[in-house]
Amino acid sequence: MVANAAANAISRDQVSPYIYRTSYSNYQLGVPLGKWATTTFGTKGVIAAITANYAAGQESAAAFKAAYEDAGGSLLGTILTPFPTTPDYQPYFQQAADLGAKAVWAFTAGGGEAIKFVNTWRQFGFDKRFQLFGSNNMTDPQSVLDSEGDAALGIRTTANWAPTLKNKENVLFVKQYAELGLGLPSAFAELGYVAAQFLDLAVRKVGGDTSNKTRTLNAMGSVGTWQSPGGRLTMDPKTHNVVEPVYLRTVVKNSSGYTQPLISTLGVYKEPGA
Repeated sequence: MVANAAANAISRDQVSPYIYRTSYSNYQLGVPLGKWATTTFGTKGVIAAITANYAAGQESAAAFKAAYEDAGGSLLGTILTPFPTTPDYQPYFQQAADLGAKAVWAFTAGGGEAIKFVNTWRQFGFDKRFQLFGSNNMTDPQSVLDSEGDAALGIRTTANWAPTLKNKENVLFVKQYAELGLGLPSAFAELGYVAAQFLDLAVRKVGGDTSNKTRTLNAMGSVGTWQSPGGRLTMDPKTHNVVEPVYLRTVVKNSSGYTQPLISTLGVYKEPGA
């Protein structure tokens, strides 16, 4: 059961009867911003992409580019940054500025690289040149966002979850997470919760007896639709990947610190499979 890794192949040419994914594919988080970008920033000569040069970044960037072009856009170019670490992001931001970008879709390597990426954007004044938007790992998990601080304000990202969603499951999830002394959950924390929900539903279908592997796998494939903190999810029996809503969030600062409230729901997205 995959609770995070987003490689497209898991739901395509390497789909397996023994693997189910409860998170998302790189395609599912890359595609939703395509049409949104055309209406927000425009279609010609305004957007470049910057992505970490490895499979996840490449797949997400390709999904965004295809969706942007399908909506009538024309990307200025895709700029690749070294992976797993980039000593200095300034030259890559400068490339985007030299192309004339007014907005940059971005996919960063996680953790310290995301922090370095966002801080460089703000420190060297590129925030005055172009807006950053892109994948949620640029400002998630919460520890990354807290380290970025004011530098991340205004960045918009796609995610499987937002803290301000009003469904009952999310209200309970946020409350119980805080009661554990963990503060505000992140989109990655919500993925762990969803994985546990899915496993619980599957095990219940076999009455807690997982000794029969075929029966257990059939139960996993027939879980169907359930309510998660991030909305209603459906396990696709063909791709073994969830069909799910994708949200647009923005970084703000309130009395409790930095957070990423919901701006809008971009739609429900399904991994297309092979």
